[in-house]
Amino acid sequence: MTTPTPPDQPTSPNDRGSTSESADSPSEPTGPSRRKFLGLLAGGAAGAAGAGALYVSNQDGTPNATAPETANGADPSTSSSAPPDSSSTSVSPDDMAADQTPNTLPASPSTSVPLPQGPMRTLVVVELNGGNDGLATLVPYSSRQLQKLRPTLLPAEDDLILLDNDFGVTRSLEKNWNQGLALVQGIGIPGGTGSHFEMERRWWSGTEMGATLATTGFLGRLCDELDQGQPITGLTLGTRRSPAMLSAKPVTAGLTNPSVSWWVNQQNSWFTNLRQGIETMSAQTGSAQTGSRQTDTQQSESITIARNGLGSALDFADVLSGVDVSNVTDRYPANALGWQFAIAAQVIAANAGVRVIHITHGNFDTHDDQDGTHKHLLRQLDDAMSQFRIELAESGNTDNVLIATTSEFGRRPQQSGTGTDHGAASMAMLAGPVENGRFGEHPSLAKLDENDNLVPTLSMSEFYATLGEGWLGVPASSVIDAAPPVVPGLLKT
Repeated sequence: MTTPTPPDQPTSPNDRGSTSESADSPSEPTGPSRRKFLGLLAGGAAGAAGAGALYVSNQDGTPNATAPETANGADPSTSSSAPPDSSSTSVSPDDMAADQTPNTLPASPSTSVPLPQGPMRTLVVVELNGGNDGLATLVPYSSRQLQKLRPTLLPAEDDLILLDNDFGVTRSLEKNWNQGLALVQGIGIPGGTGSHFEMERRWWSGTEMGATLATTGFLGRLCDELDQGQPITGLTLGTRRSPAMLSAKPVTAGLTNPSVSWWVNQQNSWFTNLRQGIETMSAQTGSAQTGSRQTDTQQSESITIARNGLGSALDFADVLSGVDVSNVTDRYPANALGWQFAIAAQVIAANAGVRVIHITHGNFDTHDDQDGTHKHLLRQLDDAMSQFRIELAESGNTDNVLIATTSEFGRRPQQSGTGTDHGAASMAMLAGPVENGRFGEHPSLAKLDENDNLVPTLSMSEFYATLGEGWLGVPASSVIDAAPPVVPGLLKT
């Protein structure tokens, strides 16, 4: 396997430089963890197993994370000239009705617990960093109010795929629209702020406003429920560990470069001995005796965590050793997003038990030159995600993978110069086994909140319940407070 360096990764939202806010992640419990252990051993034997480019981000020991305290369609490998049918009744976007609810692959690693037979559902979450403008993605082009608020930013009808007499989707997403796409309107966090970092923390942890931030991430809690002994249950692709993937029980990880595992299958006595040594370290039992029962217990727990971390990293390195990134740019855009989708496709095809994958793309913080920047970013998403869906079809996973976008908030309806400021409600795109078209109630442009922002019509919790319970079968009550309902009619059964 070749070992090219992946393209530059997306700028961390913590490095935007436009604010002095602190972007602390959800608090982590004290005590040892596999992630900390592997971090300490980076560059050594565990570094060879994957702690350099594969960093484990779960929280081990006594689980102490709790939920927040408050409240099969067209073949994606082909394209159609006709857009999918809309599932929504057309109502003027200036005054939407309150009840508008439309309807050669690498082998799997050997683990101590056999993986379930048959296909397992996988969730791929694409985080659009910076605040994606829902009004420029799903455009209420007939709205006279929006024409007044955005005199130079409102797209021309020729730049839209018209869904009905009122709404159109930007042509920057044309490939995915033709493959099949669900557009979920009005998503937001009621009572939210305009702070990137506060709203990111809320989305990462799955915590609504007014509640104490959960100590784990929403995706991490999904992995807690989905873990069945596989080496890695949740995987973040990018340069940094995502707080959204912090878990209490199973292994979740972040991957910066899969070529760290090039040595695993080398037919060389030195590497063979190295692997056997790591396997022995991870499998040994017993604890050191120091004369103090408390010390012995703590040391035994630490040794167990260390061994589990070594074993998990080594098992997943088997999967990574089969990932080929040598010709990624022949199929995907030559950027960080293309690299992430390319790796995700191969990890899913490997059937190694990864159930949740987290991808990042941005920066969507379009204060200036929004028209050009937003179209460019969505075209990048369109190119990379459409190729990903083609490869899912080729590996037989079309019906097993749901792709969903998130973003911390939308943009204000009124333009500010050549851009827009931080807003509230936005929208999400879902691809895979979904009904195509428009879902949910579009926020009213005639009834803005006290800050002149769109009022969310669908809470983050309801959206997350749809991903967790509706798609993965994880009861919403086990990962989100108050067991919110699933968006009806969105997912194919």
